[in-house]
Amino acid sequence: LAVTNDWALHDVRARLRRDLKPLALRDLSGRLTVYQPEGGWRIETHGLAFATTDGLQWPGGDLQWRQQDASDAQPQRQQLTATDMDLAAMGAVVSRLPLPEALLQQWQTLQPSGRVDSLQADWQGPWEAPQGFRVQARVRDFGVQPGRLPAGAGPGELARPGVRGLNLRLQADAQGGKAELDMSNGRWWLPGVWDDPELVLGGLKTALSWSRVQGQWQVRAREVRLFNADVQARGDVTWTDGPGAGHLDLDLVAQRANLARLSRYLPRVLDAEVRRYLALALQQGQARDVKVRIQGPADEL
Repeated sequence: LAVTNDWALHDVRARLRRDLKPLALRDLSGRLTVYQPEGGWRIETHGLAFATTDGLQWPGGDLQWRQQDASDAQPQRQQLTATDMDLAAMGAVVSRLPLPEALLQQWQTLQPSGRVDSLQADWQGPWEAPQGFRVQARVRDFGVQPGRLPAGAGPGELARPGVRGLNLRLQADAQGGKAELDMSNGRWWLPGVWDDPELVLGGLKTALSWSRVQGQWQVRAREVRLFNADVQARGDVTWTDGPGAGHLDLDLVAQRANLARLSRYLPRVLDAEVRRYLALALQQGQARDVKVRIQGPADEL
C-alpha cells in the first residue's frame, strides 16, 4: 500500500480525535506519502509548510517516520528523521494531534523552542521506555522550561534545568553521548543551585560528554568558556552521580570577577549565614585571574 497526497489548502479546520481541540491552520501545503510495507509503516512529508491562525509558521521541512513491527527475534523498531523543524510552531499544533498522552504531557511540560536543522533518531520498543536508542541532532536557539522546586526545598535539592538561546550538536545513545554547546546572549535556569536560579550569559562555549562509569553517570564539561556582566571564566567541570547531590570536580580560572556580585553565585548548599555575611562584606572591587579548585561531595561544599 502506498498513498501520496499533494496539498495546497487555506483556512484548514479539523478535529482529529473527539477529545482533541480543533486544528486551525491559515495555510497548509506540501506532500504527504504513506506506505504500508510488510510488517510496518512509513510516513513521509516533503516541503510541508503551514501557518497557524496565531501567525506561527512551519518553514517547509521534511519529516520521515518508520515503524517496524515486533517479531519473535526483535522488538518493535521506530525511526524518525527531520530537517528544518520549528519547535515553537510544532508546539502550537502538537496538542491537537492524536499523539500518545505521555508524549503530549512531556511536550507541555518542557515547552521546547528553537529550530531543528537536522534530526536522526531510532529506538527499539516503546518510545517512553526504549530498550535502546540512538540520536543525532543539530539545533539552533534551543530552549526548554525549567522544573519547579517543591515548597520548602532544602539545600542540595535540585529541579530540571531550563535554557534559552542554546545552539548544540548532539550525538547520544543509551550508554552516553557528547554535545557541542554554544550560546550568545542566552539564559540558563538552575533551580536549587542558587537562590536566584536564572543565569544570564553573554557567551558560552564548551564540549560536553556523559557516560556510565562503574554503574554511575558521569558528566564532563571540557574547555568551558563563559562570560557575562559579572564574570569571565574558563575551566573544566566533572560531576559524578552518587550519594546526595553527587561528586563535583571543578577546576576554574576567573579572568575577571565583580566581587560585589560574588554572593549571587554562592550555591545554596553553602551555609546561608556565610552567604549573607559575604553579601554584606563585599560591597565593591574587582578580582583578576582567580583560580578555583573544588573536589568533593557536591552537597558538602
